[in-house]
Amino acid sequence: MDDDDDKARMAAGTRLVAVPVKRPRKAQVLNLPHNIIRTERVGNDMMVNGYHDDSGLNMTLVGLGKSAAITSSLFLERRYESEGRSHAFNAMVEADGSGLIGVPTVGAEWESGRYVWRSDSSDISFVTKATAGTLNSAGALAATPKDKVATHPDYRCEVSCIDWYGNSRPIFTGGRIFGLMGTALVEAEMAEGKVREKARIDLT
Repeated sequence: MDDDDDKARMAAGTRLVAVPVKRPRKAQVLNLPHNIIRTERVGNDMMVNGYHDDSGLNMTLVGLGKSAAITSSLFLERRYESEGRSHAFNAMVEADGSGLIGVPTVGAEWESGRYVWRSDSSDISFVTKATAGTLNSAGALAATPKDKVATHPDYRCEVSCIDWYGNSRPIFTGGRIFGLMGTALVEAEMAEGKVREKARIDLT
C-alpha cells in the first residue's frame, strides 16, 4: 500500500458490475468509494472490502435483490486485511437476514501483505449485519504472540498445517462462533453487540 499508483487508484474508487445470471443484459454498475480486494457472499448479498486510503479497511454491503444497490458501508479504522486465502463461509446469516461476518485483520499496515506464503496469525474482526442491512463493528478476537508459533516443544508441522485455510479464519457452526488463528482455536460469544472470548485452546 505504499506505492503512489496504488494510492491513486484507491482514492479514485472502483466501479463494481453486478450481472444477473438469468438477465445478463440487465447488468448494473455501482460506484464504490474504495478499491476492491475481497468479495464475499453474505447470504443472498455480497460484501466488498477495500481501501480508499491507508487509514483503514472499508466494508461495503451490496444488496442483490431485484436490483443491485449499496446497502451499507463500514469503516474499520487502522484495521487491514491480512489474509487472501480464507474465502467463503465467513458469514453466518439468520432467516431474518441478520448476521455476523468475520474477516482476518491486523492493526498495522506493514503486516497486511496478503501473500500466499504468509502464515502469521491475524486477529479476526467481526461485523454485525442488521435485518435492514446496516453494518456495525462487533470487535475482534485477538491473535496473541503465543499464537504465532507452536508452543508445544514436541510439535512439528508435517503437511499443510496452515496453508489449507490460511493463517486465520472465522468458523460458524451449530450456532457457535469460533476463530481459528494459527494453532489457536478460540470460542467466542456475542454480548451487547460485541464478540467476547470464552475459551482458547492450543491445537498443538
